[in-house]
Amino acid sequence: MLIYMRLIFLEAFGLILVSIIDIKSHFYIHAVGYTIWLTSFNFNMLFNCILQHYSGLRTL
Repeated sequence: MLIYMRLIFLEAFGLILVSIIDIKSHFYIHAVGYTIWLTSFNFNMLFNCILQHYSGLRTL
């Protein structure tokens, strides 16, 4: 559960970086923020699907 919370905070941090940092002036920082956001978002969706599957929520 601890890794799930860390990924949620990383997702928010990456999204803030992408929203604030301009792509023209700081491309590498923008790209790193986008990578952090996209990777953590995908892992959060994966963990969400796993949790729903094993909790039986989909069978309801």
